[in-house]
Amino acid sequence: MSRVNYSHFKVWVVALFLESLTGFSQNTLRGRVTDEKNGEPVPYANVFFTNTTIGSATLEDGTFEVRNIPNGKYDLTVSVIGYKRFQKGVAFHDSVARIRIVLKQDPGNLAELAVVADQADYKKYFPTFKKLFLGESTNARHCEITNPTEIHLYYDTHDKVLTAHASKPIVIENKALGYRCIYILDRFELNYNTSTQFLLGIARFEELPVTDRKDSLRRETRRLAAYKGSLNHFIRSLYANSLQREGFSVVSVSYNPNGVSNSTFKGVEYPVHIGDRLSGTTVKSFSFRGTLKVEYLDEEEEWEYRNSRVKSGINNQVSLLKFQKNVLNIFENGYYTDPLGIYLEGYLAWSETIGEKLPLSYYPPMKINELK
Repeated sequence: MSRVNYSHFKVWVVALFLESLTGFSQNTLRGRVTDEKNGEPVPYANVFFTNTTIGSATLEDGTFEVRNIPNGKYDLTVSVIGYKRFQKGVAFHDSVARIRIVLKQDPGNLAELAVVADQADYKKYFPTFKKLFLGESTNARHCEITNPTEIHLYYDTHDKVLTAHASKPIVIENKALGYRCIYILDRFELNYNTSTQFLLGIARFEELPVTDRKDSLRRETRRLAAYKGSLNHFIRSLYANSLQREGFSVVSVSYNPNGVSNSTFKGVEYPVHIGDRLSGTTVKSFSFRGTLKVEYLDEEEEWEYRNSRVKSGINNQVSLLKFQKNVLNIFENGYYTDPLGIYLEGYLAWSETIGEKLPLSYYPPMKINELK
């Protein structure tokens, strides 16, 4: 899955207040974190927006402030040893947000998890996990998991299911894109019988140090290439009703009795009028249930993807996006509600991996010349 589902976590929120800031394009979040049991402040807690580089930490009095937040919606996360993890979606639109957060104690989180011996052939199955977790792209080849011994694998010989968990956050250094990704793995599952995989977790990003101007230029060029045609690029373009201008060709595809072919993506195609299906202003609703065939025309498939698939003569990046609900709510920054509301097949299913992942807070340069 390209997004993770946070709904199963218990969170405790007292209040959230928004104040309008007319003409202000960046947002601020201020708040205080306290203990649910005794009301005492919780110092040194990590406060960050999932899948971004944006975050802070609480002071000794439990207060925090996060500035320069672009408009849109984000999953606010607060984590600290000894407490249950807090998560809540918070939307910003030229505003200051004030939030009071109450954390519930979790004594079981005070000690490190007991490490059970791997119940799978680690040398055999870790490369499989790594390939599916990081991906197979050029950028993925420049990724390094710096603490692989924290990842534990289990293989069910009866159901033919490979699962993984990590006793600590997985740390990935992506030298190509210039990010360190700290990933809290909640669930990884690969079903060999159904050829399906499921990934559930939380990521936060940090910038890696830049060695010189050339390194910075290479990094920004690769980030732009990773962004173009990505799911985030698509959702932002959908929000702005600018898919065609941004290089996307979109049609609705109906299933034939044998289904849509994943190798050729052939099916009965119908035009879809995006503007007629969008409504709303700050939060937009896209009314569509079914399958969209999405072709990104401004970049070709990576050769790693083409070489690993049956030759179909397709050079552009072609994907199937299956919308599971009647309505999908989307935000300016590319955030969309119901992370399980879109099922990916084709190129995006292959490319939306940790090795290609950009922070939700990433925005491309306004002009290509800015990279020169």
